[in-house]
Amino acid sequence: MTTRFTTSPDVCSSTDKDGSTILSVEKGRLYSIIGVGSLVWTKLTACPEGLTLDAIVNLVRTDFKDVPQQQIVRDVGSLLNQLSQKGIIQENSGKTRRIAGAAQTWFGTVGDLLARTSVNILLKFRLTTIAAFLELALVDLTLKIGGFRALHRIVKCRPTANKNNLSPETVPRVCAAVDRAATYYLKHALCLQRSAVAARLLRSHGVPAQMVIACRKLPFKGHAWVEVEGEVVNDNEKVQTIYRSVLERC
Repeated sequence: MTTRFTTSPDVCSSTDKDGSTILSVEKGRLYSIIGVGSLVWTKLTACPEGLTLDAIVNLVRTDFKDVPQQQIVRDVGSLLNQLSQKGIIQENSGKTRRIAGAAQTWFGTVGDLLARTSVNILLKFRLTTIAAFLELALVDLTLKIGGFRALHRIVKCRPTANKNNLSPETVPRVCAAVDRAATYYLKHALCLQRSAVAARLLRSHGVPAQMVIACRKLPFKGHAWVEVEGEVVNDNEKVQTIYRSVLERC
């Protein structure tokens, strides 16, 4: 059975001329890779279904035509082993990958539908804090079962409700409700969970909110917040200048 390498569902990343910056959401760690490592990473992120070792070697060879193939195989294999040990990539057989992907998709679809229905009912009665508490539980469970990839899906797929005459108090009221829910939640809610919930609830109110995940490189640190039309709404506006490397928007 052919083994394919895929990016971990718990990471997000950005790549520029200086290399690739990778955030492990589960471990709360940032990694920076350059050169061949960054090249291999971009090949993997461009192919969600995964790549075999031979496929990666063939893709890398086009950029290093003067390097012997045996050396490329050896270097790429060593790199993949290091990334795997850090949990940045994972090895999957075709059958295992299909089953896991189907299970995560099913959970994400059903869980999001149930949560959306329940949240809409709560919002009709202006029980925003309770709705935020429910969303925190869903986001927490989604991260445990499907990792960052599944969380990204349920945030990105939450549509913005079509509502007219939005009150200027809607955004601060929703963000305050999320803060209250996080205070009473059973465990400490990190900025990622709070921002995911805030973005989803704001969209339920008709606000085109966007969750942003970014990092700073010196010293390495990641952070998440919510923006509405480019303005930070659930954090200090200075986060945009402190965390300049945007890893994801959804």
